[in-house]
Amino acid sequence: MTNPANPVLVGIDVGTTGVKVIGLDPRSGVIVASDTREYETRTRSDGTHEQDPAAWWGAVCAGTRSVVEQLSGRRVQAVGLSGHMHSLLLVDGDDTPVLPALTWADRRSGEETARLASDPRFRLTGGNDVVGAFTAPKLAWAATTHPAEVDRAHRLVLTKDYIGHLLTGVWATDETDALGTLLYDFRAQRWSPELFAAVGASPRLGQPVLRSTDERGLVHAQ
Repeated sequence: MTNPANPVLVGIDVGTTGVKVIGLDPRSGVIVASDTREYETRTRSDGTHEQDPAAWWGAVCAGTRSVVEQLSGRRVQAVGLSGHMHSLLLVDGDDTPVLPALTWADRRSGEETARLASDPRFRLTGGNDVVGAFTAPKLAWAATTHPAEVDRAHRLVLTKDYIGHLLTGVWATDETDALGTLLYDFRAQRWSPELFAAVGASPRLGQPVLRSTDERGLVHAQ
């Protein structure tokens, strides 16, 4: 039995090395439950820094179950998500990743970073200088080294967007993460076809963009 008079907020942070889940009392601001789960990162000397999105989900499920068990029947009122930025995950029409997820720490896009850094449109439209940690150089690298997979992709998603979809069935990102890709026109508040073209990919990869405080959807019963 849940206790509707004693609600809890659940926060899920999909970090670079693991998932942190907390239960928060919304009236007192006190953390009443917590759990941390680590997952593997594949690294190589060429700058590879990849993760398996299924490992994110497994850690989220295990950590959330642990937190809910600690709540002793208190009702979860809402779930908030955060996640590491500037990553690159491409999924196909069946919502299946076409490549492993590249984290912000992946450093294989040196040539692409230098090329994009010479294009003033990224600073003028995307609002930031091009550095290798951002998503745009990673997408340019993927378009060069894995063109078939990029062509097959339907969506470019960020870490917490992937988890949010599995929780709610809704694909979306927010303005903060969209800006962190260097592919978003911050003035027009839309994905930039010109910047996508500059990296060699289609703007159809861009997801719907919400405000950071918007409700994504309802968590699946299952």
